[in-house]
Amino acid sequence: MDLKTESLKFDDGIHEKMYVIGIDDYQVIKLTKLKDGNYSGNLTNYIWESNDNGDKVKQRSQKREITSLVVEELMNALKLNEFETIPDGKNVKGCIVGSGGVTISLTTKYLNERHTSKYWEPQSMLYYRNTKISEILRVREILKMINVAINYEAQYEKFAKSMPDGQYVYGSMSFDKRRKRD
Repeated sequence: MDLKTESLKFDDGIHEKMYVIGIDDYQVIKLTKLKDGNYSGNLTNYIWESNDNGDKVKQRSQKREITSLVVEELMNALKLNEFETIPDGKNVKGCIVGSGGVTISLTTKYLNERHTSKYWEPQSMLYYRNTKISEILRVREILKMINVAINYEAQYEKFAKSMPDGQYVYGSMSFDKRRKRD
């Protein structure tokens, strides 16, 4: 995932804990508890303009702040759902590791610790139709809680629709946007 590392750096002088949720390469949700007891967070959407061959040529982004109250509530709820300890999907029996599709990454950062787990297509009913894999169910619940709180799916759709005419790529998806002409 091509995360904007500068904004995701953990500063042990001011940060107590940071949760980073990556939706493939096109959305990053950052939730931070500061040492002074305050909370901050943001959602960053990414999309790439592409050429006729589908090659990415220019990145566009949009950063939206998340209120401190929502960040605090989300971080507390995520901790209760074992966000900090969920194992990596490649170490979970029955989880699929693939290419293409949507990879979800869940990262916790502390002073000298970092825990990251990745899951490929955890929301897919095709790959996990009648799943009883507890980790997939937890990832789905985590994503559902985040979406209920900040509506990241609709925010991305609105962001993508706001692009001017052109060809675009995000994740493994591409689309050609043309406005109707009178």
